[in-house]
Amino acid sequence: MNKFEKYWKNDDVLKNYPEDVAKMFYDKFFKLPTIGKRQYKKLYNQPLRKTKLKINVVEFVNEVQQYKTCFQKWGNKKDKGQRWGLPLVNETGIIDEPDDTIQPLDELFFEKGKLLMDVEIREKTIACMMESLQPLRKLYPYLVRSAILKWHWGAGFARHRDMELPANHFRLWGTCSEKMVLKIDDQEMRDIEAGRIYLIDTSKFHEGWSKQNHLFQFFLGVNLDAYDTLESICLN
Repeated sequence: MNKFEKYWKNDDVLKNYPEDVAKMFYDKFFKLPTIGKRQYKKLYNQPLRKTKLKINVVEFVNEVQQYKTCFQKWGNKKDKGQRWGLPLVNETGIIDEPDDTIQPLDELFFEKGKLLMDVEIREKTIACMMESLQPLRKLYPYLVRSAILKWHWGAGFARHRDMELPANHFRLWGTCSEKMVLKIDDQEMRDIEAGRIYLIDTSKFHEGWSKQNHLFQFFLGVNLDAYDTLESICLN
């Protein structure tokens, strides 16, 4: 069994698809530039690492209402509840047209045949200009596929991993409410601070769900050039 076959047979997503389809995904994914596992683990020294960045939740929730008609349904999995996304960074920079990036990218590929990687998605939308997002400006030179998520009660995502190591980008996350349940490697994350931005290690299995309506989250990606900046903003 070669390296691809081993990966295909063991990956939670790819194993459900034909070999030729899985091979296309595998070949593109593993041709992307990556960072060494040791460097990644140094940066992600805990599953959820607190940063200095913090959003004023009240100001953000008020300001984001101007884009309420631009939120699009996140994927087509009906069993995941009411999940919506507003693009901060997408393919086109346009916020009010149907957007292929507002869904899991593996679903986009396997259902529509369009193969995109997070690092290829780099066009900022007007939503980035919200004044309440000012604390994120340090990340803007490095942003790749990013969005504001909105979940209603019971919506969430099932246990999965997003990142293969060695990593080709970095992921950050935050929530506007403490009524968000997040588990990483089956351990519930405690003392999550509303509005605080965290480095989240999505190479680990994680799952989450909302315990309220209109729960906003920050789903942020940055490219590998952000490494030093990310180190500089970490609190612990």
